[in-house]
Formats: sequence, structure tokens, C-alpha cells
Amino acid sequence: MKVVKSGRDYLLAFDEKARANLEGFIITRFNIYKLVYLHHKVVLFNTLARNLLNELLRHYDELNDDIRNYLCQLYRFSIGYLKGYDIMYVIDDYLLSILMRNRQYLISKIRGISKYLDPLITRSTTFKALWKRDFDFINIINKQGIELALINDIFPYLLSKVEIKDKVLQVFYEELRRDINESPLECLVNLTDGDLESLVIIGFRTFEPEARLNIIHGNTLVSINDISPPLAASVTDAWKRSPHVFVFVDTERLSSACQGIDISIVLNHLRVLVIKAMHDALRSFGNIISKYFNSP
Repeated sequence: MKVVKSGRDYLLAFDEKARANLEGFIITRFNIYKLVYLHHKVVLFNTLARNLLNELLRHYDELNDDIRNYLCQLYRFSIGYLKGYDIMYVIDDYLLSILMRNRQYLISKIRGISKYLDPLITRSTTFKALWKRDFDFINIINKQGIELALINDIFPYLLSKVEIKDKVLQVFYEELRRDINESPLECLVNLTDGDLESLVIIGFRTFEPEARLNIIHGNTLVSINDISPPLAASVTDAWKRSPHVFVFVDTERLSSACQGIDISIVLNHLRVLVIKAMHDALRSFGNIISKYFNSP
């Protein structure tokens, strides 16, 4: 590995003898992100943590100094202003200590927060992903004749936009509630009378499959994507076909409501309704979707 000058910039580059190693690195990087860092259970707990922090920020003025000070520390960390040992405040153990000693206080202050709080404290949850593997996800979408990119790219893209995320979820839950109310499974219909948002949770994952690796060929600097195009294209295509969005269902509540019915039948029916609700919800955001497809 060398530091080379390219125009005004200095770049890291590899000798072309390392090409095989770099190609292996690209594949390994993709697999470890897909199967470990962005595993569906990791996505679930990240989503629970994100939703928890969202609720804490919504009620910031009502919270005690212990929690407000911690939220300020997280903010300083996010903009690079933590110094010295302050970094120890943003590790999992410290977060858990804050949540555990304030658990009862938070439950009394913020209605429904235990659905996010308790799984993070116990590292255990009754939520289950409606799909996990690529084939299952693609099969559900293809059976409904829906374009994969709409669910796999556009929907998580909208959820990543802070300014419209709540609206996107609101429309999704409205569509899902309407579809469930028309469902032949009465046990599902009964669940819409309660808090549907605590029964069904949506999470998403992002990953850049492109590897910006430079190789020195003689005196020329070349991107590995230019000399190994089939590999780069294959990794990108594999990511496009992997689930970017996951839907998690509280199987304990579902089993309790649908006693006497095979839970696999209920889950299969719910998968169809969830994908349909996602697709129908996108109609409310046509202008934003058009901008997405027309962006460079």
C-alpha cells in the first residue's frame, strides 16, 4: 500500500499484485456487512434504540436532568465535541446504566416507551422479522407483482428523510389498518383496535457496495471497479436483491390474539398485507419519488 499524489490530492493505492486480495476483500466486506453488522436482529435493535431516542427527544423538556444531560452528551458526540474520557459516555454499558436506573421514571412519564426500553435493557424481544433471507423477500414482492425497487429502495429512502419519516409511517399504518380490517382473519382485525404501531415495527439498513480502491498499474492509477467490473457489478446486484427494509412483528401478541390458528398462516397473510400497505403508502409521496428517480 502506498500514498500517491493524484492532482491536488493524496490517495492510498495498492500494488497491482494485490488485486486478488482486494477482490477477496470486496466480497468479504459485503458478506460481513450483510450477515453481521446489518443482520436483521441488529437492524431490529438499532430501530428500537432509534425509536427510543426519538421519544426521549420529543419529551425532552419533561425529563429529569440525568437523561437530559445524557442526550446532550450524545449530541456533542454526534458533532465531534466530546473530549477525553467523555467518549466513555457513548458506549452501550453506560447507555444501559442510564436506562436501567431511570426505567420506572420513563415508563411513568412517556406512555408506551417500555416497548422500546425493555428489549434494549434485557437484550431480548418478542419481535420477529417477517422476512430474513433474499429469496423470501423477493418471492413475496414478485407474487404481488410489485417492482422490487419501490419497496427495497424508495421506502427506506423515505424513512431516512427526518422531515417526512413520521408522515411516511403514519400513512403506512393507515393503509395497513385498512387492509387488516378487510382481512378474513378476525384475530388480526381485533389487533387494529389497539396500538398497531407497537405490534408492527419497520427498520431499514443502508450499505454502499462500491469499493473505492485504487491500484497502481505502472505509473497509472486505476480504480479496481475498472479492472474488475464483473466483480463490482455482481456485488452491487447482490445488494440490490437483499432486503433493505425489514418489518418486525410482536409474535407473542400475535399468537395470543390468534389462538387456535397456525401462526405460520397468520404470518404469511400479514407479509402480504404489509408489502401491499408499503406499496399503497408510496402513492402519497409521488413528487418525492419522482425526484429520487431523476436525481443523478
